[in-house]
Amino acid sequence: MNFPSTASMYSFDLSLIAASAVATVVVVLQWSRLGEMQARASALLVLAGIWVGSSIYVADLFAMTLFQYFRGPENENRFMVDVHTIYAWYANAFSTFLITISLVVFTRRFVIHTKHLEVLAEKLSDQKKQLDQASSLAKLGYCVFNTQSGDIEYCSDTHANNFCQTKEDYINEVSTPNSNLLFIHPHDRERVQQKYLDLRAGKSVVLEYRVSSRGGERLIREVTQPIIDKNGNVVREMMSSLDITQKHQTETELKITRQRLDAAITGASIGVFDVDIQNGVSTVSSTWRTLMGFEPGEDVNAQAEWLARVHPEDLPSVQKADVDCIAGKTARSEAEYRLRVADGTWRWMRSVAIPQDFTRGNTPQRLVGVQIDITKLKETDLIKREFVSTVSHELRTPLSSIHGALKLLLGKVSGDLPLEAVDLLKIAQRNSDRLVLLINDILDVEKLAAQKGVDFNILRSNIGDLVEKTIESVQPLSIASGITVDVRDLSQDSAAFVDADRFEQVLVNLVSNAIKFSPKNGLVRVKIERISTLMRVSVTDQGPGISPEFSGKVFERFSKASSSDAKFSQGAGLGLFISKQLVEQMGGQIGFRSEPNMATTFWIEFPTDANEPLVGATEVAA
Repeated sequence: MNFPSTASMYSFDLSLIAASAVATVVVVLQWSRLGEMQARASALLVLAGIWVGSSIYVADLFAMTLFQYFRGPENENRFMVDVHTIYAWYANAFSTFLITISLVVFTRRFVIHTKHLEVLAEKLSDQKKQLDQASSLAKLGYCVFNTQSGDIEYCSDTHANNFCQTKEDYINEVSTPNSNLLFIHPHDRERVQQKYLDLRAGKSVVLEYRVSSRGGERLIREVTQPIIDKNGNVVREMMSSLDITQKHQTETELKITRQRLDAAITGASIGVFDVDIQNGVSTVSSTWRTLMGFEPGEDVNAQAEWLARVHPEDLPSVQKADVDCIAGKTARSEAEYRLRVADGTWRWMRSVAIPQDFTRGNTPQRLVGVQIDITKLKETDLIKREFVSTVSHELRTPLSSIHGALKLLLGKVSGDLPLEAVDLLKIAQRNSDRLVLLINDILDVEKLAAQKGVDFNILRSNIGDLVEKTIESVQPLSIASGITVDVRDLSQDSAAFVDADRFEQVLVNLVSNAIKFSPKNGLVRVKIERISTLMRVSVTDQGPGISPEFSGKVFERFSKASSSDAKFSQGAGLGLFISKQLVEQMGGQIGFRSEPNMATTFWIEFPTDANEPLVGATEVAA
């Protein structure tokens, strides 16, 4: 059997020991990169295998050296040489196997780690692209300066665009943040340059300045953060830039609009309030303080002062309006009330508020509204009412005489008069009837508005009997108009608490309107029904209906829907207003629903229990 020579064995051993040393140096140099515990454990295992094999080589070299020393040419023991040679060959083979296995394991681990780094690098690249896209959409640019080399390590396209430059031109022009001064408006450069001195001291910088360009000026917000090494030296400066031109323009326009609004509100003496419903705290304008009699800048507990100064008789209705609005029963809170201002005098106020900031449960968190002083308006209205009332009373007496004389002439003397004269007398009588009704309506309106002069005698009454009586009173009108009035009583017991006379007045108005708006030979249905603890009387016609535009004005004074038909234009537009006032003051409610070109139903409801009034409720469904 032929074995390698001793010289070749020496060379092989030394080369493998050198390779082990090189592998050890590589692992030591790459140790910081082997961040995972598993990777470091694998590297240590590889080194262990390498050095176990290398130790065998060292032992082999030592043994060969001893054999070479003790045996000489003259004492050569061929048997010993052969034994050593066999031992060295197998030792080298075993060591080579160990080192080969260790290197294979190390190489495999290195390849896996390299692929892992490639995956991480790819993810990092994707995240960088996403960051660039996000910053581009937000117009937020960023740039990293290496202050030691004077190079830009990274610059986003958005950052360069914020300075009206391409990325390549910006990188060529700028080496430090101070170089940004080339693009900054001359009037801002000195201020910016002073701020950049703070960067050298390791302080962050926040700036706003203008950037000049051919297309005009841009307003840039810059935030630069220095990166400091362990020796306290600034090694990098990370800058972010944001184009706030549009934001600044919007804020400026909003500020101007607010100033104009404040001027208009102040000029119109409109106080603004914002009530936090949960905490009961109000934020108010200076005009609101002035209306209350305080100094514009005086610090007051607005909500407490307001509650303490509202007239005790008015406070319940005002609070009910707020509660209904918060509960969603009404779209807004509207109220008129007396309020004692700081000097002790009483003033009339009107407030309108709407709910804001709804939670998921559709509960508002705030009430925002306005308050105005309507004292002068109330005084003027009082003068107007007194004047109208005086004129109406003065007109009523002579008009009654004229109306009576006309009836007398038509009743007893008409047979002796020419037909032409009789026709003229009939026209005069019809007009006098209309004037009497108009004056009576005006007087009722003024009495209701003043909340005096209208007496109510509310008793438990049979609604069915009152309806029949009312239909009999309007029968001449229905016959003359060719309209059939059909009454249906669906209630078992139609008793309710009402003032009989006022109830008839309201129902006459509703049935008369239904007859007036129904087509010839049409049908008007009157239905009586009990709904829980309420007694409802509804009147349905077959007329043209009520338009959505007019629905909100139906119960207002002098409200009349526009129509080319003279029949529909008759009346002063006071009937429904009076009806609403009378119904509510009797503790009931009134409303309507309408289907255009099909039918309209007006209804009134009154409690069957005297302890359950429905004051102030009005329902409209168009």
